[in-house]
Amino acid sequence: MENRLDAKGKIQYPCVWLYKIIGIEREKVEKALHDILAPKENIKINFSNISKKGNYLAFNVEVKVKNEQQRNSIYIKLKEHQDIKMVL
Repeated sequence: MENRLDAKGKIQYPCVWLYKIIGIEREKVEKALHDILAPKENIKINFSNISKKGNYLAFNVEVKVKNEQQRNSIYIKLKEHQDIKMVL
């Protein structure tokens, strides 16, 4: 992943931003991610982990963002989606 911070610790755009996504059903989470994060060439989705009891799935999602507004907008859309339980 490219360095996103400048010498003063500020985010340099464009950059690749990592979101950690928690959900319950893999297919529904993946569909939500593709619906929210189109076009596909700007995203990378990797299954990360499953909870001990198998109730929750975690995904690492890398998205190329142009600016802070886009980064925050994506976060809000992910957080508000019914098939996504948590966004970190």
